Amino acid sequence: MVQENVTNSMSGGSARNVVQAGFVGAVNFYQDRPAAEPVEGDEWARLVHGSAVWQHVADAADAQTYRAGAVAVARELAKLRDEAGERLAGDPWQDPGVVVRFLRNVEWLLGGEALGLSAAEAALLVVAPLLYRVRTLRLAAEFAEVREGGGGEARASYERFAETYDLLTHRAELRPEAEDGIGWWLFHRWLTQHQDLAEPHAVRELLAEAGAGALAETFAVGRVCALLHGIRRGPDVGNREFLGGLKAEDRVAGPGGRGQRVRDRWLSLLLALAYGVSIESTALPDIVAEHLGIPHAVELAQLRDTLERAVWGGTRELPVLRAECRHEAVVEGLREYVARADELLHAVHREWGGELPALPVRLSSDETAPAEGTFARGARFRLDERRVRGLLMGTQLYKDRDLAVRELYQNALDACRYRLARTEYLDRSSAMASYRYEGKIEFEQGVEDGRPYLECRDNGVGMGEAELRGVFSNAGARFAEQLDFKLEQAQWREVEPPVVLYPNSRFGIGVLSYFMLADEIRVRTCRMDAKGQLGPELEVSIFGPGHLFRIVEKARRGQEPGTAVRLYLRELPEDWSAVAVLERLLGIAEFGTVARDGEREVEWEAGQLRSRPPSHSQKHGYNAAGEFVSWSDAPAGAQVIWCETGGALLVDGIFVESSSERGVLSTLTQGLQGAVVNLYGELSPTSMTVDRREVLDDNADQVGALLAAGVDSLIENGRLIPTFEWICALARESTEVADMVAAAASRAGRPLMIDGTEFRTSITGCLPLDPSILHPTHTRNHLVAPEWPDSLLLWRLIAHRPISYLDALSEAYPILSEYRTGLPALPSDVALFPERSSDQSRDIYALTSRIREATARTVSQVDHLMRLRLLSPLIWKPGREVSTSQLLEAAAALRLNIAMTGDLLRSLGLEIPAETLSLAGSIEGNSLLRNNSSNWSWLTPGGEVPPGALADISLHTSTPTSAIALTLAACGLQVTQGAIPEEPSRETVLLLSDGGFGMAPWLDPSKPVSPSQVLAAADSLDWTPSRAAETLSSFGFHVSPLPEDADVADLYLFRILDDEPPSMSVTYENVFFAAEEFYSSLQDTVDRLMEYGIKAPLRLPASPSTIDDSLLSTEGPVSWEDVVLGTPLPFARVVAASAQLPMPPEEIALLINSYGVTTSHQTLPLGLPLATAQELVRLASGNVTLATLLNAHRAIGAPILQIASWLRDMGVPVPDVRETILAALARVPMATRSGDN
Repeated sequence: MVQENVTNSMSGGSARNVVQAGFVGAVNFYQDRPAAEPVEGDEWARLVHGSAVWQHVADAADAQTYRAGAVAVARELAKLRDEAGERLAGDPWQDPGVVVRFLRNVEWLLGGEALGLSAAEAALLVVAPLLYRVRTLRLAAEFAEVREGGGGEARASYERFAETYDLLTHRAELRPEAEDGIGWWLFHRWLTQHQDLAEPHAVRELLAEAGAGALAETFAVGRVCALLHGIRRGPDVGNREFLGGLKAEDRVAGPGGRGQRVRDRWLSLLLALAYGVSIESTALPDIVAEHLGIPHAVELAQLRDTLERAVWGGTRELPVLRAECRHEAVVEGLREYVARADELLHAVHREWGGELPALPVRLSSDETAPAEGTFARGARFRLDERRVRGLLMGTQLYKDRDLAVRELYQNALDACRYRLARTEYLDRSSAMASYRYEGKIEFEQGVEDGRPYLECRDNGVGMGEAELRGVFSNAGARFAEQLDFKLEQAQWREVEPPVVLYPNSRFGIGVLSYFMLADEIRVRTCRMDAKGQLGPELEVSIFGPGHLFRIVEKARRGQEPGTAVRLYLRELPEDWSAVAVLERLLGIAEFGTVARDGEREVEWEAGQLRSRPPSHSQKHGYNAAGEFVSWSDAPAGAQVIWCETGGALLVDGIFVESSSERGVLSTLTQGLQGAVVNLYGELSPTSMTVDRREVLDDNADQVGALLAAGVDSLIENGRLIPTFEWICALARESTEVADMVAAAASRAGRPLMIDGTEFRTSITGCLPLDPSILHPTHTRNHLVAPEWPDSLLLWRLIAHRPISYLDALSEAYPILSEYRTGLPALPSDVALFPERSSDQSRDIYALTSRIREATARTVSQVDHLMRLRLLSPLIWKPGREVSTSQLLEAAAALRLNIAMTGDLLRSLGLEIPAETLSLAGSIEGNSLLRNNSSNWSWLTPGGEVPPGALADISLHTSTPTSAIALTLAACGLQVTQGAIPEEPSRETVLLLSDGGFGMAPWLDPSKPVSPSQVLAAADSLDWTPSRAAETLSSFGFHVSPLPEDADVADLYLFRILDDEPPSMSVTYENVFFAAEEFYSSLQDTVDRLMEYGIKAPLRLPASPSTIDDSLLSTEGPVSWEDVVLGTPLPFARVVAASAQLPMPPEEIALLINSYGVTTSHQTLPLGLPLATAQELVRLASGNVTLATLLNAHRAIGAPILQIASWLRDMGVPVPDVRETILAALARVPMATRSGDN
C-alpha cells in the first residue's frame, strides 16, 4: 500500500491564523468562514476538503456542493492511486509528496485576496494535482513490464531511448547496486517523452472510475486532457496555438443546473506554474541521474528529503528557493530547474494580461546550498559551448557540407507532412467545410546583391512565434516530442481511421548544419493552426547559434502557410550546386519538388523515382536507370521499384547506406542492387546516424521480405527486365536478390534467352555457367569446365534438353534420355561448382568468380547446406557419415550449437552417429577445448590423441598437457602423454606436426618418422636434422636412420615447393628438380637418394645427348608429375611430348625405356591418328570426368565410349562410363526417370 505523506509543521509564534512562514513567500490571511466539517477517509480527501482554494469561491453554497463532490472524487482517486502504486513498489523515484506541494503552490499563487472563483474552477484546481498524480502512476504501471524486458514494441521503443543514454546504461550494468535508480529514471524519462499522459481513452476511463458523475461537465474529458497536457509543458505552456485551443471563458452546468464559469486558459497557466514550482523528483535535470552509480553518488532517499524540506522564501514578488542539499549534483540540478521555472513564469506572464492574482516577478535559487557538514566545494566538468557549436556546424562531425541541403529538404518534408495531416483531419472532422492540400517544395540557388544564397520554400504548416522560440531555435528539440503535437495526435486518433503523421526529424540539431553553408539565415514563415486558421507572417534573421534574433511581424495575417529558409552562403567551391546534391540524394520526392540554379531546373514528380545513371565521380548517392517496374501493391510505408541498372535503399525518399552487411544488403558495391526500396512512415528505420546517412537498424530481413513479396510484379510487368544477362549481372553484386528474381521467373515459367536460344526457366532455372554448355559453336574458349562434377553436369544437360552434349552421353547410356530434373538452378549455385580451369571462358570466369565472392557474403550457410544436400557430390552427400571435425566446423560456420547443427544435418539426410554427436558436444561443452583453435581432423570417437594435438591444445590454452590429457580422456579419447613437456613450446608443436607447419596432420607415434618428416621439421625450426631426430626420439618416436651428413637441403628430394609437405613417395619430378636446383648432376642426386635408403631405378646415359637432357628434366616435353619412382609413365604423356619433338611417340617411348623407366604402352591405339591422339591427350590432361569426355567428343567427333577406350589404351585412367553416369544420376537434384513416381 502506497501512502502519500502530508507534512504539517509550524514554526514561530501563532495568532488567530496559523502561518507556516517557512513554506510561503508571503503571509496571506483569508476571510473567516465557518469551520469545515471533519472529513473521514484518506488524507487526500482531507487535503481537498481543507484546501484554501475554496476560500476564493464567491458563492458559499456552490462551494459547499462542489467541495463535497471534489472530496468524493479524491477518495476514489486515493484508491486508484494505491492500486497503481502496488506495481511500482520498487521504484526509488516515487515522490508521493508532490501532490501536497502541488496543491499548496496552487493556494500560494492564488494569494490572500478574494478572486471570485467559480466553484467549478475551484474544484478543478484542487483535484487536478490528484488527477495528475494518479494518471502518472497508472501510466507507469501500464508500462511497468517494459522494465522487465516485456512489452513488445513498447520495449523496443524503450531500448532505443535507453541507447541515447549509453553512459548510464553501461554504468548500471557495471554496478548492479545502481541499476534500480538508473533504470527507473530512464523509464520515467521515456514515459515523459514517448507516452501520452493525457491520452483521451485513458483519461476517460480514469474519470469514470473516479466517480465524477455529478461534476461530469466540469471534469469533461477534453478539458481534463488539456489541463494535464498543460501541467508539464514548462515554458511552452505559453504557446499561442496551444492556448488558442482552450477557451478563455466557458459556461458549464453544475449540480442542480446552476451555471458555472470556467476559464480553461487561465486554469492551464496557473496549474502549469504551480506544478513548475513544486519540483517533482523525476522532473529534475539529467545531472542528478548522471551522478548515480559512481563514488559519492546521489542518494535518492536524501533527494526526496531535500525536496520535502525545500521551501520558497523571500517576498511574493521575488521568491527564493531554500533547499539544503547533500550532494553537489542536487545543488546544480535545482539551480537549473529554477532557471527553467523562471522561464515558465515569464511565459505565463506574457499571456496572463491583467488577470488576478498578481504573480511573482522572478524566481531565484540563490538560497539553494549544501547542507551543513556535507560537502564544502565541488567542480563541474563543462563543455566549451563555442567549440561545440563549431563542431556541430563544421565538417569534423558530419564530414559533408551537403548535409545542410539534406536537412533543408527533410525539414520542409516534415512541414508538408504536418500540414497534410492537419488538412486531412479537418476535412474528415468538419461537416460544413472541405479541405484540400497539395504540398510543394522548391529550392533556388542564386545571387542577391552580390551575395550567393540558397533558399528552400515549402507550403507546409509553417511556424509561429512559439515554434521559432522553441523547436526551431533550440538544438535537440524535436516537434514530434512537443506536448502540442501529442495533444493534436490524440485528437487525430479519435477519427476513424486515425490520422497518422510520421516525422522524419530524428535529433533536432539539423538546423545547426545550415551554418556549414551559411553565415546568415533568414526565415519567413506563416503558421496554419490546428483549426486551419492562418497566423501572422513572421521574419527572423539569425547570424549564428547562440545569437539573439528578433522576431518581426511582417503582416498580422499571412496569405498562405509555409516557410522560406534562405541561407546566405559562405565561400564554397565554384562548382558546388545544391541541385547536384539533391539529384544525388533525392530519389523519390513525397511532394512535388523543384530545384533551380540559374537556368538549370530539375523537377521531381511526387511519389515517382527519378532516374539517375551510375556516376563514378559521386560515390555517395543513389543510382537507378533504365526500365523501372514498380510494385503497385506494396504495403503502406514502402515503395519497391525494380530497376534495369543500379539500385538503392532510401528512407523518406532520400538515399541512405545501411550498416547491415547481410542478406540483400550485403553486396560488393554500395548497398542494395537491382531495386530501389524506399522506407517511410511506419516502416521507416528507428535508428540512424546523426547525419542520417546510415541506417543503424539491422533491416536486412525487412528489405529482403519486401523484395521477396514484390518480385512477382517484376516478372509479370517487366518488359526489358529480367533477362538472363540482367540476372547474371545482378548476381555479380547480390546473389540473394538475383536468386530471388530467378526463383520467381522459374515459378512463373517466364522464358529467358542465351545467345538467341530460349530456355524454359520453370525447368532450367538460371545459372550463369549455362552458356558454356549451350554455346552454339565449339572453340577453345567455350568448353565445359572439366572440373565440373559429373552430377552437376548431368543436372544442367538434362535441364536444357534437347542438347547435343546429352545426346552424346545417351548414346553411351541410352537410359539417360529418359531422365528429368525438378530443381531449377539459382545464380548462387555457381558457388557449388569448382573454380575455373585453364580452358574455361575468360568472360564466364570473370562473371562466376565475382558471383562466388558475392555468394560468400549474401547467401547464408544454412541455405548452402539445404542445396548441398541436393547438389554436392562431395562431403555433404545424403547417406554419407559426418565426421566429428566436420560437425564442429559446420556448427562454427552456421553459428549454431552442436545439437541444432546435428538436427539440421540429419534433416538433410546426412548420417551422424550418436558417439560423434556426443564427442562434439563434449568438446563444445568444455571451455578449454571449445576455445582451442586446433584443427580437429584427427578427432574420432574413442580414438587416439596425437601427441602434437595434445601439445597444440596445451599451447593455445596455456594449460599443462597433463590437464589437457585428463580433459580429453573424460571425452572418451585415448591419451598417452609420454615424454611431451608439461608446458610445450611453439617449437614442440612444429616438431610434432607432419610437414613442420605446426598444425594437423600430426606425426603418428605408432609409425616410424620418415627422413622427409625429420628434414621438414628441422627446416621449419632452423635446426640440424640430427637435433630434430634426437628430440623426436626423446619424445618416444621411432626415427628412421639418416645419413651422417643429412642436411635440410635434401628436403627437395621429397618436395618441390616450400609450402607443401614432403612426399612419402619420391617421384621422378622430385629427382629431376633436385638435380637441377641443388646437386651437380642427376647421378649425384640418385646417389644421395641411395644414402637415404631410396633406390631410383634409373639407367643414365654415359654421354647424354640434348634429347636425353630434355627428356630427363622438369622443364622438358615430358610431364613427370606424380609419377613415383619405379612406376610406369603413362603413354599419353609420351604422345603429348611428341607434339614438341621431331620423333614419333613410339621412338620416344623406346628412348625412355632405355633409361630404366617403363611406359604404360608402346604404341598408339589401333585406328587413332597421331594428331587426334595429341588433341585427345591435351583435353584429358587432368582427371577424366564426363565433361572431359564431352569436350573430347565435341573436338574430335568420336563416340564417348570410343574416346574412353582410346584414353585407357594410352595409360589414362578412365572410369567405366556407364557406371559413372549411373552414379552421377543418383546425385542429380530431384532426378526422375520417365514412368517413375
